[in-house]
Amino acid sequence: MECPACERETDPGALWCTHCGASLSESRHTKGAPAPPPAPPVPPQRAAPPKSSNAAVIWIVVGSVGVVALLCVGVLAAILFPVFAKAREKARQTSCLSNVRQIGTVAQMYAVDHGNHLPLGASWSSSMGPYIQNRALFICPSDASSPNSSYRMNRAVAGLDTRSLANPADVPCLFESWSGWDRTGDISDVEPRHAGQANIGFIDGHAQSVRAGDESKYDWAATTASSSGSAPEPGSGPLPEAPDGGAKE
Repeated sequence: MECPACERETDPGALWCTHCGASLSESRHTKGAPAPPPAPPVPPQRAAPPKSSNAAVIWIVVGSVGVVALLCVGVLAAILFPVFAKAREKARQTSCLSNVRQIGTVAQMYAVDHGNHLPLGASWSSSMGPYIQNRALFICPSDASSPNSSYRMNRAVAGLDTRSLANPADVPCLFESWSGWDRTGDISDVEPRHAGQANIGFIDGHAQSVRAGDESKYDWAATTASSSGSAPEPGSGPLPEAPDGGAKE
């Protein structure tokens, strides 16, 4: 038997060549068989791209939606907050106007009980005590500086007989001001605390909001019927002067 490695004769029953020691077992099976074709070259393979994480995509989407939502909330807040503030101030103005109207009604009740004379200026708020059970009526919701009263009485009508007025609907009786408990004032003391408007109550009992600068349209001097050319009613006129400058009831 010829050794396929060294091509020398060796023992036919041996498993290895006695000359070179090469294995003779494979040569018994492959001797005479055609050689297998060479294996085709293996093309280089590209590394597979890393798979995207579904969780990361979800977080990105959620984060984007959250940012958009926050931006929308910010825009809406910038638009709506001034609207809410304006509406709140309007509600306070309405509440204040109601206060002025009720106090004006009480002033009329006082005049009816006192010969048509309004309260004296130095005690006008206190004189209304028996007619008003809730002192909070004297406080404007938008007034944070006046502890007792947000309203003053028109100095020209203090103690005045309402029958002597030429046009009571044009004569201010009380108005928004500051620290007004038992205090009087005039047009210079008006406080337009509601977005440039002030609430004013008139002798005839009605009340309205007046823009700053429009107060001069009204009769702050309380023109009487005699001075306007009309004859006053019998018994009308202001109360007599007291020694301290006030009027006697």
